[in-house]
Amino acid sequence: MDASKAATKSSTPWKTYAVYAVTAVLALTAGYFAYYGMYGRMKTVADEAAVDQTMIDQAKADGLDALKSVEVAKLLEEGTDADALLKAHVVAQKADEALRKDPVNGWFWTSWGAVEGHTPAARKTAEELGITLKDGETIDAVYNGDYKLDDAQAKGYLKTTVTAELPAEFDAKQAAFEALQLQVDTEKNGWTSATGLTSAGVGAVGAGAVGAGTYFGLNKVLGEEQVEKPKPTKPEPTEPKIDPATGKPVKKTDQPKIDPATGKPVVKKTEDDTKDTVKDSKDNTDGEDTPKTDDGEGGIGGWAIFFIILACLAVVGGLVYFFFFMPKDEDEEFDAEAQDEQNEL
Repeated sequence: MDASKAATKSSTPWKTYAVYAVTAVLALTAGYFAYYGMYGRMKTVADEAAVDQTMIDQAKADGLDALKSVEVAKLLEEGTDADALLKAHVVAQKADEALRKDPVNGWFWTSWGAVEGHTPAARKTAEELGITLKDGETIDAVYNGDYKLDDAQAKGYLKTTVTAELPAEFDAKQAAFEALQLQVDTEKNGWTSATGLTSAGVGAVGAGAVGAGTYFGLNKVLGEEQVEKPKPTKPEPTEPKIDPATGKPVKKTDQPKIDPATGKPVVKKTEDDTKDTVKDSKDNTDGEDTPKTDDGEGGIGGWAIFFIILACLAVVGGLVYFFFFMPKDEDEEFDAEAQDEQNEL
């Protein structure tokens, strides 16, 4: 029971897994800071002065559209039938058109009714209804009474039936600037731009350097994990051989010993052979130096590994300081302008 537990415990390379985990965490962290640090330094920032009134009005329209989209989503979740609402609008519109064309009561809508504000509503366009017509369709197809809306058309039409108002804290100018910045990011700060490719390269180099240093450094400091090898099992006893001449078991002393390395019988050396072997060994030692073995003395020392890891951390720290804390050129210009204004006061 204890032997099986020990074997299971030693066969799991926990030290190797720990090295992999620490290496991955440090490499990803270094790559993350290196990438976003370089990206922040090279990123093209939109010009706030380029925001005009047209952009501000568009930002307000986009804000209202976003609010209406939220309300439309709620209506669809509640099961609102856009086709039924459109059909009711078409029926009311046709009734107004019929009254306008009536030879008896038509004068009511064109004279007194117009003065009192009871003029029937004119037929709306597809844009006013929020419906994008399909190829070959006209507004008459919508007003035939049985027009079926698809999902996009239903959302567009429902937006015309709901009302929304921008909150007081909505900053239209800031929203317009953010929209402009998004456009600049797409054109100049994308993955395929110089900014994106350079930042990706710096991130990959940072992650690779820190990962390699961490992996090899930890392996040198901790050493390779020793997995316990199974102990050799003893061979089962065999029956003694029988001498056919005497019919008795052959004594073990009569059997030659087998060398486990070569599998051949061991030949006993005579006294003369032993003397020759000793003489030959002395001659060899006098002519050549015996190579020295190094048991664990080679490789990089622990202090060297410590300084390697320290250097990696210093590189990462320097990158973080350079990209995030060192003042940029525009910051220095801003400080200079502020100082000039202060001197003028």
